[in-house]
Amino acid sequence: MRAEHGGTRLFSAEQPELRRLVELTAPHWDPLVPRETGLDIGATCAVRDLHAFPPPDDWIAGLRPTSSASASSPP
Repeated sequence: MRAEHGGTRLFSAEQPELRRLVELTAPHWDPLVPRETGLDIGATCAVRDLHAFPPPDDWIAGLRPTSSASASSPP
């Protein structure tokens, strides 16, 4: 099975070899999971979730999504 990336590519041209679509929101993954080893970011995590995430005080660096990435993220 080949993974497709987003509706723009998926629906921009005929895809005769494509046989199935998988709904990624169905598993209800947690968008962000802080761990001792770092931050797990779920496949369906929105940029707004990254903006709202308060990193633990002992983390050396915080998350700073760029404004252009924020503008392209759906609400």
